[in-house]
Amino acid sequence: MATYVCLLSIFLCSLQGIERFQAREIQTFIEETEQRQGDAAWMIHLTSLRRQQRLERMQSAEQIYPPLASDHTNEKGTARPAQVSLRPSAPVIAPPPPPSPPLQPTPRSSSSFSESASASASSSVQSATGFPAFGHTVYPVSRVPNWGAMRSPMEWNRPYSQLEREDFVRLPPYNLQVLRMPLTTLVDPILPENIPILTAKLTYSTRYYGAYDLDAGEFTGMHPGIDLKLAFGTPLGALAGGRVYAVNKDAALGLHVIIEHRLPQGETFFSIYGHLDVASVREGQDVRPGQAIGNVGMTGNTTAPHVHLQVDRDDGERPHQRYWPAGMPSRAEADRHTMHPLEFIRRYSAADQA
Repeated sequence: MATYVCLLSIFLCSLQGIERFQAREIQTFIEETEQRQGDAAWMIHLTSLRRQQRLERMQSAEQIYPPLASDHTNEKGTARPAQVSLRPSAPVIAPPPPPSPPLQPTPRSSSSFSESASASASSSVQSATGFPAFGHTVYPVSRVPNWGAMRSPMEWNRPYSQLEREDFVRLPPYNLQVLRMPLTTLVDPILPENIPILTAKLTYSTRYYGAYDLDAGEFTGMHPGIDLKLAFGTPLGALAGGRVYAVNKDAALGLHVIIEHRLPQGETFFSIYGHLDVASVREGQDVRPGQAIGNVGMTGNTTAPHVHLQVDRDDGERPHQRYWPAGMPSRAEADRHTMHPLEFIRRYSAADQA
């Protein structure tokens, strides 16, 4: 009995020591945060550190969505040779022209965010087959917070409803040459000419099949889409006309919406919007290009408000499961299952596709 009491005492003392150590660590972090409120470089470094921690968690976790059998093996289970790339890595993809009049922030209950939605405010047009017309593609947002100009957590953490018109800038171009510029060369000190670059790097925080690193390019990680860093509660528009295929919630993408798009040429795509706070559409609902489908949140595996944007090709199976590789795919393998979301927007942006 005395032995058990002794062991229990040692265990409790160890717990108390751990708690005191954790308390000191937390207090040190709080004091450092208070001292460096205006240090944007430190805030950006902290963001990169959190993203790296997220990557480590994802690498150690079991894959929720295994790849299709055809991803890396043939019918006999043997490895298939890699195919040649079907497209270049990524051109400079320009955003839409600035809206007129300038965007005014609206409450989270707003029924629309994209200006293209107001241009398509009429009821959903049906194609000859009865499926909603594809119409044309639009960006899910047209303006984003000017992240590079913000200097404190108080500014960074404001929800969409608390941002003013002057806090927004036009959606930056997706330019890999700019996005891969080393962060360390842009923040010490932060010069006025570097602010647009910082805003672009933070907005496109994870690139197409990119690693969770703000300096990474494409095909450096297993991320089959892009992440757009946006303010919590930002309304998102549908990339094109179609029908809501599913509204789901899981541990990875949290609350997410999947929309089916059928092109007049016969191709079918699925656009996926992850980590939502609120979904404003329901399964089976027809949507127009730019129609609000939900608000940016932090559900699922995320360290900050953002939307995971992904475009899958139709694999012929129902129900459709979003594609996520178990290992790093070749460009050809990725192209068989997905399309770069911004390339999808660029390719089908001409009006009256239907």
